[in-house]
Amino acid sequence: MALQKMVQEGLQLESKEEALDLLRRLDRGAESARAALSEFIEILGADDRFFQIGVQEVYGELPPDIAVFPQSEALETLAELKESHQLALVSYGYPQQQLLKMKKAGIDSTIFSKIIISEDRNKKPHYQTIVEELGFTPQETVVCGDRIVIDLSPAKELGCKTVHMRSGRGLYAASTSKEDADFTISELKQIREIIAQYDQ
Repeated sequence: MALQKMVQEGLQLESKEEALDLLRRLDRGAESARAALSEFIEILGADDRFFQIGVQEVYGELPPDIAVFPQSEALETLAELKESHQLALVSYGYPQQQLLKMKKAGIDSTIFSKIIISEDRNKKPHYQTIVEELGFTPQETVVCGDRIVIDLSPAKELGCKTVHMRSGRGLYAASTSKEDADFTISELKQIREIIAQYDQ
């Protein structure tokens, strides 16, 4: 959709198919769609205004017909964990868009004791706020995310246990070391076993 919009606004391409293939490859390895679009525009040598057009298309209002699907057993896992744990969500992005994605995926926002959606990439103060407001220590807190630098490094600095989700942006990350995260999973349902270790 971003590429289509850039073309509509005048981006010249030798081959739309090759450009789309390049953009998809860049996106798979990028930490964000914004980073992928930036590199894409740089490779093409195109005007920076096309980068802004692409970013607006990606991060702007979601089309009403777009579908968002949760991972297998993700909804069941969240509901099960909610029974005996407090869940919180910290997300980077535009609040309205992120909440709409959750709704489209069938995730009930009331399952979370605290939700923070921030346009600030630094999650450390948000993790600190949640730990303090919910009355836990960092050592009693498990943080799960797909991006090591944005999601997990700030949590590790606070002393939280960290779980790298090798899905989404985390799927193409380099192999995870213990310095990056305490655990690595590929599906959210696997976090049950990790949480169970701390429940004993």
